[in-house]
Amino acid sequence: MGCQMLVEGPGHVPLDEIEGNIQLQKRMSGGAPYYMLGPISTDVAPGFDHITAAIGAAQSSRFGADLICYITPAEHLALPNEDDVRQGVQAAKIAAYIGDMNKYPEKGRMRDKEMSKARRDLDWEKQFKLALYPEEARAIRKSRMPEHEDSCTMCGSFCAAKGAAKLFSEDLQLSGKL
Repeated sequence: MGCQMLVEGPGHVPLDEIEGNIQLQKRMSGGAPYYMLGPISTDVAPGFDHITAAIGAAQSSRFGADLICYITPAEHLALPNEDDVRQGVQAAKIAAYIGDMNKYPEKGRMRDKEMSKARRDLDWEKQFKLALYPEEARAIRKSRMPEHEDSCTMCGSFCAAKGAAKLFSEDLQLSGKL
Protein backbone atom coordinates (compact mmCIF):
# COMPACT_ATOMS: atom_id res chain seq x y z
CA MET A 1 0.00 0.00 0.00
CA GLY A 2 3.06 2.25 -0.13
CA CYS A 3 3.35 2.94 3.57
CA GLN A 4 6.33 2.23 5.76
CA MET A 5 6.13 -0.48 8.36
CA LEU A 6 8.18 -1.94 11.16
CA VAL A 7 7.49 -5.36 12.64
CA GLU A 8 7.76 -5.56 16.42
CA GLY A 9 8.92 -8.86 17.81
CA PRO A 10 8.39 -10.46 21.19
CA GLY A 11 10.19 -9.44 24.37
CA HIS A 12 10.88 -12.87 25.85
CA VAL A 13 12.65 -15.42 23.62
CA PRO A 14 15.04 -18.23 24.65
CA LEU A 15 18.40 -18.06 22.87
CA ASP A 16 17.79 -21.15 20.77
CA GLU A 17 14.60 -19.64 19.32
CA ILE A 18 15.90 -16.18 18.35
CA GLU A 19 17.31 -17.03 14.91
CA GLY A 20 14.18 -18.91 13.82
CA ASN A 21 11.93 -16.15 15.13
CA ILE A 22 13.75 -13.50 13.11
CA GLN A 23 13.85 -15.60 9.95
CA LEU A 24 10.13 -16.35 10.19
CA GLN A 25 9.15 -12.73 10.85
CA LYS A 26 11.37 -11.44 8.01
CA ARG A 27 9.91 -14.00 5.59
CA MET A 28 6.30 -13.29 6.64
CA SER A 29 6.75 -9.51 6.36
CA GLY A 30 8.59 -9.52 3.05
CA GLY A 31 11.81 -8.36 4.72
CA ALA A 32 10.38 -5.41 6.63
CA PRO A 33 12.59 -3.95 9.37
CA TYR A 34 12.32 -6.08 12.49
CA TYR A 35 12.36 -4.65 16.00
CA MET A 36 13.18 -6.90 18.96
CA LEU A 37 12.16 -5.92 22.49
CA GLY A 38 15.43 -7.05 24.00
CA PRO A 39 14.61 -9.92 23.97
CA ILE A 40 14.95 -11.11 27.53
CA SER A 41 16.53 -14.56 27.17
CA THR A 42 15.51 -15.89 30.61
CA ASP A 43 12.88 -14.83 33.12
CA VAL A 44 14.66 -15.89 36.32
CA ALA A 45 16.93 -12.84 36.78
CA PRO A 46 14.73 -9.96 37.97
CA GLY A 47 16.92 -6.95 38.66
CA PHE A 48 19.29 -8.09 35.92
CA ASP A 49 16.93 -8.05 32.95
CA HIS A 50 19.21 -5.52 31.22
CA ILE A 51 21.86 -8.27 31.12
CA THR A 52 19.55 -11.06 29.97
CA ALA A 53 18.14 -8.70 27.33
CA ALA A 54 21.63 -7.72 26.16
CA ILE A 55 22.45 -11.39 25.64
CA GLY A 56 19.29 -11.83 23.59
CA ALA A 57 19.85 -8.54 21.75
CA ALA A 58 23.37 -9.53 20.68
CA GLN A 59 21.94 -12.72 19.19
CA SER A 60 19.06 -10.79 17.61
CA SER A 61 21.41 -8.32 15.97
CA ARG A 62 23.62 -11.15 14.78
CA PHE A 63 20.70 -12.95 13.16
CA GLY A 64 19.26 -9.93 11.38
CA ALA A 65 17.14 -7.82 13.72
CA ASP A 66 17.23 -4.24 12.50
CA LEU A 67 16.51 -2.55 15.81
CA ILE A 68 16.78 -3.64 19.42
CA CYS A 69 15.16 -2.18 22.51
CA TYR A 70 17.03 -1.43 25.69
CA ILE A 71 15.74 -3.01 28.88
CA THR A 72 16.48 -1.66 32.35
CA PRO A 73 17.39 -3.57 35.52
CA ALA A 74 14.02 -2.44 36.90
CA GLU A 75 12.05 -4.20 34.15
CA HIS A 76 9.03 -6.01 35.64
CA LEU A 77 9.92 -4.68 39.12
CA ALA A 78 9.43 -0.90 39.16
CA LEU A 79 9.47 2.22 37.04
CA PRO A 80 13.06 2.87 35.97
CA ASN A 81 15.09 5.73 37.36
CA GLU A 82 17.85 7.61 35.53
CA ASP A 83 20.56 5.13 36.54
CA ASP A 84 18.41 2.19 35.39
CA VAL A 85 17.99 3.82 31.98
CA ARG A 86 21.73 4.52 31.72
CA GLN A 87 22.57 0.88 32.56
CA GLY A 88 19.96 -0.41 30.11
CA VAL A 89 21.19 1.77 27.25
CA GLN A 90 24.83 0.85 27.94
CA ALA A 91 24.01 -2.88 27.93
CA ALA A 92 22.03 -2.49 24.68
CA LYS A 93 24.88 -0.57 23.03
CA ILE A 94 27.32 -3.35 23.95
CA ALA A 95 24.85 -5.96 22.66
CA ALA A 96 24.39 -4.13 19.35
CA TYR A 97 28.15 -3.86 18.95
CA ILE A 98 28.61 -7.59 19.61
CA GLY A 99 25.82 -8.54 17.22
CA ASP A 100 27.09 -6.27 14.46
CA MET A 101 30.67 -7.43 15.02
CA ASN A 102 29.50 -10.97 14.26
CA LYS A 103 27.10 -9.97 11.49
CA TYR A 104 29.84 -8.04 9.65
CA PRO A 105 33.04 -9.90 10.67
CA GLU A 106 35.35 -8.45 8.00
CA LYS A 107 34.66 -4.88 9.16
CA GLY A 108 33.19 -5.39 12.60
CA ARG A 109 36.12 -7.10 14.28
CA MET A 110 38.80 -4.55 13.47
CA ARG A 111 38.21 -2.58 16.67
CA ASP A 112 38.40 -5.76 18.74
CA LYS A 113 41.66 -6.77 17.08
CA GLU A 114 43.10 -3.35 17.88
CA MET A 115 41.94 -3.70 21.49
CA SER A 116 43.58 -7.13 21.73
CA LYS A 117 46.86 -5.64 20.55
CA ALA A 118 46.55 -2.76 23.01
CA ARG A 119 45.92 -5.24 25.84
CA ARG A 120 48.89 -7.36 24.75
CA ASP A 121 51.07 -4.25 24.72
CA LEU A 122 49.62 -2.96 28.01
CA ASP A 123 48.83 0.27 26.16
CA TRP A 124 46.24 1.67 28.55
CA GLU A 125 45.59 4.91 26.64
CA LYS A 126 44.84 3.02 23.43
CA GLN A 127 42.57 0.66 25.36
CA PHE A 128 40.64 3.63 26.76
CA LYS A 129 40.43 5.18 23.27
CA LEU A 130 38.98 1.97 21.81
CA ALA A 131 36.61 1.26 24.72
CA LEU A 132 32.87 1.70 24.22
CA TYR A 133 32.79 3.47 27.59
CA PRO A 134 36.26 4.98 28.09
CA GLU A 135 35.37 7.16 31.09
CA GLU A 136 34.14 4.17 33.08
CA ALA A 137 37.16 2.06 32.08
CA ARG A 138 39.56 4.85 33.03
CA ALA A 139 37.82 5.43 36.38
CA ILE A 140 37.97 1.74 37.32
CA ARG A 141 41.66 1.49 36.39
CA LYS A 142 42.47 4.67 38.33
CA SER A 143 40.57 3.56 41.44
CA ARG A 144 42.44 0.26 41.70
CA MET A 145 45.90 0.80 40.26
CA PRO A 146 48.24 -2.20 40.53
CA GLU A 147 51.55 -1.97 42.33
CA HIS A 148 53.37 -2.03 38.98
CA GLU A 149 51.76 0.29 36.47
CA ASP A 150 52.97 -1.80 33.53
CA SER A 151 50.82 -4.79 34.49
CA CYS A 152 47.17 -5.57 34.86
CA THR A 153 45.55 -5.69 38.30
CA MET A 154 44.62 -9.36 37.99
CA CYS A 155 48.11 -10.75 37.43
CA GLY A 156 50.41 -8.17 39.00
CA SER A 157 54.03 -9.23 38.62
CA PHE A 158 52.84 -12.50 37.01
CA CYS A 159 51.23 -10.61 34.07
CA ALA A 160 51.07 -12.99 31.10
CA ALA A 161 51.12 -10.16 28.55
CA LYS A 162 54.21 -8.66 30.15
CA GLY A 163 55.94 -12.08 30.25
CA ALA A 164 55.05 -12.86 26.64
CA ALA A 165 56.31 -9.47 25.48
CA LYS A 166 59.59 -10.07 27.30
CA LEU A 167 60.01 -13.53 25.74
CA PHE A 168 59.04 -12.25 22.30
CA SER A 169 61.56 -9.43 22.55
CA GLU A 170 64.29 -11.87 23.70
CA ASP A 171 63.53 -14.14 20.70
CA LEU A 172 63.83 -11.17 18.35
CA GLN A 173 67.12 -10.15 19.95
CA LEU A 174 68.51 -13.67 19.62
CA SER A 175 67.45 -13.89 15.98
CA GLY A 176 69.01 -10.50 15.23
CA LYS A 177 65.72 -8.95 14.14
CA LEU A 178 65.64 -6.42 16.96
